[in-house]
Amino acid sequence: MLLLIYSLILYFFKRFGLPEGKFTLFKRLEDYYRDAKFSAEELETLIDEVNQIKTLFSENKGLTLQLNQLLVVFEKGFKEQKSIWVFCD
Repeated sequence: MLLLIYSLILYFFKRFGLPEGKFTLFKRLEDYYRDAKFSAEELETLIDEVNQIKTLFSENKGLTLQLNQLLVVFEKGFKEQKSIWVFCD
């Protein structure tokens, strides 16, 4: 599931882009060849960023569904106060 979500994120960055200087935590996922880590303390902000992105692109239902799947992972990490690691291959 995470590979599918990660592929969608890559597509998202290439197709839609994000405003410069915003969504700094979410943009850690931009580089396919670099691992990303989100500490438990960062997850609340990351969740907020994903919700803002969902609002910006709310007309794209496929993207919204995928972002919702990411939110499930991020919210679980936040609730359990666990870090989230995204590993590249």
